[in-house]
Amino acid sequence: MKYLSVFVLASLFLLTGCVVPNNYHSAPPSPCMQPVSPISGDVIIVTVPVTFNYTPKDQANGAVGLREIVLNKLNEDGKSESNSFVLQNGSALNFTFAFTVNNYNEMYSGSLTFSGWGRGFIHTFYTTGSYNDASKMVEDLSDQAYGFIRNGWHDSRANCPQN
Repeated sequence: MKYLSVFVLASLFLLTGCVVPNNYHSAPPSPCMQPVSPISGDVIIVTVPVTFNYTPKDQANGAVGLREIVLNKLNEDGKSESNSFVLQNGSALNFTFAFTVNNYNEMYSGSLTFSGWGRGFIHTFYTTGSYNDASKMVEDLSDQAYGFIRNGWHDSRANCPQN
């Protein structure tokens, strides 16, 4: 009798085409963001958080020095578009330039995560090689991010218009 019950249940499942329902549908992609035009003639409020993946001799002054280098470079780059940059000090934030600095035997590498302008994350820039001069590395990463401000940008996902 026990085997008959198992046989009946197994036959019932086979005959009815019992399939476990698939309720795991992926979420539809979020809508593409509108392209952002070049930015000019603005005072741009920024914050520059710094993460060191090593222990600098003077971490507090190192972070302050890095911020000064970034502001000087961005203000230099921004002159041709009449843009100027200041650190956030109680006003609404436009961009975050979040730096990560690595040091291996006095050879520096790093990244810059660029976000803001009401869009959240925009892009992460990476060094393509090592630097002897950390200041030069920070300037090069800042230049890359300023290219987005100078030229505008678009949603980089493949399913979004690329113009």
